Amino acid sequence: MAGPRRKDAYVSNPEIFKKLIGTIDYFIADNKDHLKKVDNWILGKENELHDIKLIIEKRLVEAENKLANCENALTLCQCRVEFDEEGNCYAPDCSSEENAVIRAGQQVNAANNALQQMMQILRYAREFSDEYAHKKGVFMQLLDNKLPFSQGILGKHDQIMQEYLSLGINGSAGSTGGSSSSSSINNTGGLTFISGTNTVLDGFNANALQNWSSIDHDSRAEVIKNLASHVANGLNIDIKNLDFEDLPENSCGYHRDGNIVLNSKYLHDPALLKEGVDTLVHEVRHRFQQLAMDDPTKYGITQKIADIWQWNYDSKNYVNPADDFDAYWYQPIEADAREFAEGIVNKLPL
Repeated sequence: MAGPRRKDAYVSNPEIFKKLIGTIDYFIADNKDHLKKVDNWILGKENELHDIKLIIEKRLVEAENKLANCENALTLCQCRVEFDEEGNCYAPDCSSEENAVIRAGQQVNAANNALQQMMQILRYAREFSDEYAHKKGVFMQLLDNKLPFSQGILGKHDQIMQEYLSLGINGSAGSTGGSSSSSSINNTGGLTFISGTNTVLDGFNANALQNWSSIDHDSRAEVIKNLASHVANGLNIDIKNLDFEDLPENSCGYHRDGNIVLNSKYLHDPALLKEGVDTLVHEVRHRFQQLAMDDPTKYGITQKIADIWQWNYDSKNYVNPADDFDAYWYQPIEADAREFAEGIVNKLPL
């Protein structure tokens, strides 16, 4: 279960996850309040624009009625027959009516132009409103779905952290396979790790590691298998098989039912020796965890630790690095395997 590498190992503040969850709660509530205010502001402006449109439409109707009346008055004037003192017929003076029609027509044109401009403004406002509604929908997905999901992940982080913080163990732990020396469990920032690893390496010839660049691939494989055997014996466990395979570049290796597989890149690239040894010991530790869960007393761990490991190994609780790297990194079985491997690696000439 060795995933991608990362150097930092601890959360300095064990309350950080609760604080992050609270911060997200505040962020969600605060932004929903802001969205409600924006919604009300947009609704108010839409109502104002609609009221202005109604006023312009009313003025247009009034202007059109006035124009119709002026045109009727002009028609009546033009149809009227007038006579001079001598009884001659002449056309009446309708200039005032004609001017009235011109002014009324200008008022109609002005109202029409104002209405067209208002309709353009309303179209712009509708486009803005639609764009806002789309962006709001995306943002609401964040507030209603993504952030609450992240809170669930943070809650899982916090559960793992609090489980370890609640242990408060300073007594003996991992057995060293019959050796009188025992490892001790240290509690650092809520993450338990194994120290006192000298006896695990008793009898291992580390010279081959110092000459790593000068030996061939088969010899490197034998050295790695020899180291695995020493670590397994030190932990009083068995390893059924150790193989090297061409795994994806970002995959270090894995353990399954006593069988360990390492990425073959560790045999080909001398620069990856330390990472390869770290991965090997990490996977051996996973083998130890699985055996120790069934017989905590034999392997020198507390029942509480065994219960936590059992909970973490459940497929519903184990987090893969591809799904959530932080949750993967801090979960109990990975933190334990990582710190145990670091203790071994630090004792070797790498």
